[in-house]
Parts: sequence; C-alpha cells; structure tokens
Amino acid sequence: MRKVNLILVGVVMELFLVCGSAIGVGIDIYSTVNPNYNDSWNQSTLTGTALYTLRVLPDSDYGANVFSVTFESDIFASLGTVQLLAPPGWTITYYENSKGSYMYEVATGGPDLLEPGENPPVSFLVDYTLYSAEQYYNASGLNWSWDEGGSWMQSVSATNTLASLPSYLGGGNPSGGNSTAHVPEPMTMLLLGSGLIGLSGLGRKYFKKA
Repeated sequence: MRKVNLILVGVVMELFLVCGSAIGVGIDIYSTVNPNYNDSWNQSTLTGTALYTLRVLPDSDYGANVFSVTFESDIFASLGTVQLLAPPGWTITYYENSKGSYMYEVATGGPDLLEPGENPPVSFLVDYTLYSAEQYYNASGLNWSWDEGGSWMQSVSATNTLASLPSYLGGGNPSGGNSTAHVPEPMTMLLLGSGLIGLSGLGRKYFKKA
C-alpha cells in the first residue's frame, strides 16, 4: 500500500518539475487592455479606442523583440488608426491572415530587445469597431465568442528572433503567450497540481478498502 502511495506522490512531483521547466523556459509576458481609453467607447457607433500594454516579466528567461495581438474577426468589424506609444524606435504593423479570419497588430523592435522587467513596456492605441454593444461587455453571444474565455481576453504572443532555445529543448525561437486578462500561467499549474494531489488521496482510500 505504502509503495503505491509513494509512486503516486512521485508522479505528482515529477509533473510539477516538468511543468516548472515549461514555465521557466521561454518568454513570460503580462499584457493588459483598456478598451475605453479616454472614455472613447461609443455605444451608438460601436467604436472606441483601446490601449494595449505588453510587458516581459522580470523573471522571464528571455526578452522579446516582437509582440503580436490577435483580433478575432467575428468580434472586431474593423480596426482603424493604430499609434505606437512605446518603446521609442519600435514600429507597429497591421495585417490579416490569408483566410481573413483574424486581424493582427504586430509591434517589432528589430535589434532592440525588450529585456525582462524593462520599462517602458510596449504600448499602443488601436481604434476599433465592434459588431454589437454586447460584444463590448460580455464574454459570449449569438454566433460569436471571445476565444480566450472572457470579454477583452485576446491572444498575445512574444518572440525573440535574436536568440535560440538550447538544442535539448528543440531549438528555434523561444516564445510565450498570455492574454489580456490578469491570469498568470503559474496558477494553472497550481490548480493542476492540487487536482493531482487530490487524486492521489482518492487512490490511497481505494487501496485501503481493497
């Protein structure tokens, strides 16, 4: 019995270590959005200006020189003027994917790397038009959805084109993702670990009855 319990605990600890390595390697970012910048939201015209702020966390293993924000085309009817506020010397571009299902804003620093914890972070303004006022406030609706699970939760990615992951991690450019919601990834790992510990407890009770 004790041997089985030790095996279960060992599996849980191994998963924690693997997950910790996955979190610790790459680019850890934190991003926020203010969809009503300077009280710009107009419910009659369904337009507004959003302020995006993208940071590399101080404990990240890598900095980043490219950031991408995904705008889902079932929510955003169109994107208008974009203004990059920081860092100085960076540029920002807009493009759509080949099927037109997503619109993107990409800020790039070229050889200028935003180091972990460095200020100012990447920040830019985007004029937008939504399909409905409901989409401004809610996380779900008829024939559309915010893919990240909540209103104004968007996919954000960061890439470092100036560095490569070690070969034993697969090589290539390290990259990481987050959303504009304030939900750090380590909490997901904590919940996963708690669930696994609970399962180990159930297994112990089961084997005691047997």
